Amino acid sequence: MRLVAIELAERELRIAWGERGLGAARLTAVERVPLDGGAEPLRAALAGLAAARPAAVLTTVPLAICTHRLLHLPFRDRTRLLRTAPLELLGQLPVAPEDLRVASRPTGHSGAATEVLAAAVRRTDLTARVAALTEAGLAAARIDLAPIPALALVPDTIASTALVIADGAGSAVVVRRDGRIAGLRALASNASDPGALAGEIRWTLRALGFSGPVWCAGPDAARLQPALAGALDTPVDVLAPPVTDPVASSCCMAMIC
Repeated sequence: MRLVAIELAERELRIAWGERGLGAARLTAVERVPLDGGAEPLRAALAGLAAARPAAVLTTVPLAICTHRLLHLPFRDRTRLLRTAPLELLGQLPVAPEDLRVASRPTGHSGAATEVLAAAVRRTDLTARVAALTEAGLAAARIDLAPIPALALVPDTIASTALVIADGAGSAVVVRRDGRIAGLRALASNASDPGALAGEIRWTLRALGFSGPVWCAGPDAARLQPALAGALDTPVDVLAPPVTDPVASSCCMAMIC
């Protein structure tokens, strides 16, 4: 099965091709298409992808357009979790349920209880986000919440870590503690100002009670790393993509991997 992961970023279209067989997937190619020439480069790139007839299309929505909660529910039954978690989230939002799309997934267990990540996005925002793909005939089989897919690129042996996706005005941070997602935040600062972004990351990690190793990924990772290392009392490393292209999209690759 030939897969394509597509990430529509602020400045470029990021594409990762992969193949899945016998339950495993491997990354075969990556590409970045600049989008500084109006709408035509995007249409042309997507038309080329559609002509390749991938078996499945994967994409992401940015954390900044979603509302999320990490819930602690006192049971493990999967059917009850899938039914209850969206209701718990919707009960905390001042928006009519019919205006939202809600998704949830268990992230871990503690005794008889389950930790669940629930996220909601306005239907209009989601439709607008995937409109270009839909118009090109690239209906998404799966839509992930960025930057969560990029956690797959951090070695499993590192149970507790923070991963920063440095990506212009769309930067974000995700914290994994004891192998579970423990915190998520879309960042307001722009990676074009590494000092300001590093400061925001510092107080975000403190608010989440995290003080372990930090990884940077994304197109602005190398620019951010020195400022972030100076702002934190912990190691900060750039996450090298497992492909020959050193600046490929981490989120896009991880959707395949």
